[in-house]
Amino acid sequence: MLAALVSMSQGQAFDPGPNPLLMRHPTMNATTIVFQFAGDLWSVSRQGGEAKRLTSAPGTESDPYFSPDGQTIAFSAQYDGNVDVYIMPVGGGVPKRLTAHPAADTVVGWTPDGKRVIFTSSMLSNTDYERLLTVSKEG
Repeated sequence: MLAALVSMSQGQAFDPGPNPLLMRHPTMNATTIVFQFAGDLWSVSRQGGEAKRLTSAPGTESDPYFSPDGQTIAFSAQYDGNVDVYIMPVGGGVPKRLTAHPAADTVVGWTPDGKRVIFTSSMLSNTDYERLLTVSKEG
């Protein structure tokens, strides 16, 4: 990494190629990488290959996190004007909503046992500052 930065600082510019992409918030399990791109979640094999779109509903999905067992993805989504917490199987499918209230909820991980999703929200705060909260994966 340091060598790449040094070479770039010596006049060599990074070439993103003809189709630059901004893939954000990658998360991995043993075989798959899931990331956010263009407001949707995508997956690709850790071996490489073509990415597969996991979500396509109107709205924006972001901040994916694999469950500890690698079978479920938790993510934040804005489907009806508010950002809430959702989960879905690794292969895609219909997202299951876990939170529903006016404050924005941003997924930040899972509890180690995989039974709860950790997220930030200002819903129970007496100020505008967010707090860490958890919600059962059962909803």
